[in-house]
Amino acid sequence: MQTLRGKLPFLIIYLASFLYALHYALPLYVASTFMGEYVREETVGMIYALGSLISIVLFFNMSRILAAFGNYRVTLLSIVLEVVSLLGLAIIQSPFFLIPIFIFNQIILSVLYLNLNVFIEAYSTDGFTGSIRGMFLTILNIAILIAPFLAGMMFTDHEFRNIYFAAALILAPVFFLIYFTFKGYQDPLYKHVPLWAAVREVSANKNIYGAFVASFLLNFFYTWMIIYTPLYLYKTLGIPLREIVGIITPIALIPFVLFQVIMGRLADRKWGEQEMLIGGFVIMAITTGGLAFVTSTNIYLWALLLFLTRIGASAVETMTETYFFKQVDGSDTHIITLFRNMSPLSFLVGPVVATMLLTIFNVGYNYLFLVLGILMLLGVYYGLIIKDTK
Repeated sequence: MQTLRGKLPFLIIYLASFLYALHYALPLYVASTFMGEYVREETVGMIYALGSLISIVLFFNMSRILAAFGNYRVTLLSIVLEVVSLLGLAIIQSPFFLIPIFIFNQIILSVLYLNLNVFIEAYSTDGFTGSIRGMFLTILNIAILIAPFLAGMMFTDHEFRNIYFAAALILAPVFFLIYFTFKGYQDPLYKHVPLWAAVREVSANKNIYGAFVASFLLNFFYTWMIIYTPLYLYKTLGIPLREIVGIITPIALIPFVLFQVIMGRLADRKWGEQEMLIGGFVIMAITTGGLAFVTSTNIYLWALLLFLTRIGASAVETMTETYFFKQVDGSDTHIITLFRNMSPLSFLVGPVVATMLLTIFNVGYNYLFLVLGILMLLGVYYGLIIKDTK
């Protein structure tokens, strides 16, 4: 299918993905606190939800956009728009302009991640999907692990803006990596399937449907952890934001670096995905629910507890990605796009549910963890209904 051959495309995609993830994660765990400077804490999640709603609408038209312009051109344009939005967040101080730019930034982040996935799927083969996806996720998560250290060093006296400047500088080289490497890229035939037809196609296949539900639950977990954990630790427990970003978060993210390549290879060569997917959800349910009853302000205790939750999440992420991409190929853009919608969908549903619990039902921030742990048990059921690949 492709005119580009050999290992170069993979190496460039991996490097571009590393820089993408580093720029994405740099402001990730301060973004909700940053927006909390301009709106009420309880409504921060609704800003994320609005961005996710627009992302979902856009994603349903991505196959048409890619067919018309190609993944190469769309990726380059997305990088330019992302850099501009980051510079806007760094420079502009008026909430009237800042909030729309923040929402736009969330949308472009999702589009860029889809672009990278389209590239990597075009060069993947089913026999190596677990290894390729495991390596891809590990590279992403090494960057996501490094980023909070860097953000913690940059963050002083609530100075968020230099973090957004740095994120723009980190992403900029990706434009040139893509521009020079993928000039000869030939797009697969992108299928445009109406939304409800795509939903019916997914629903009719229990294996793909199970992967969709697992992905949604995992991203729902990420949504609450990214938005509400920093707010809870900072606003309720009084842990300094610099310690949350620079110490707790990097330690918590270590499992994504340690385990995902190994788990991807095991899924390819020995066990398949089902057992590790179910085990991951069990770990997530127990460890996340237990956070509701921890009132200590010891940063190393919180780092350890969040580390345990991410052991489960790293397993679920690797198995979900590996299993799903063994079920599709590069031409199934409508299915891949719908699958990638699980992230913006979770960022739409998650904040709405959390806002209702916090405002209407007056649930404390700590009990969000208990609710989240219970929800993760649903993943065990959907892990049981899929057919293992081994």
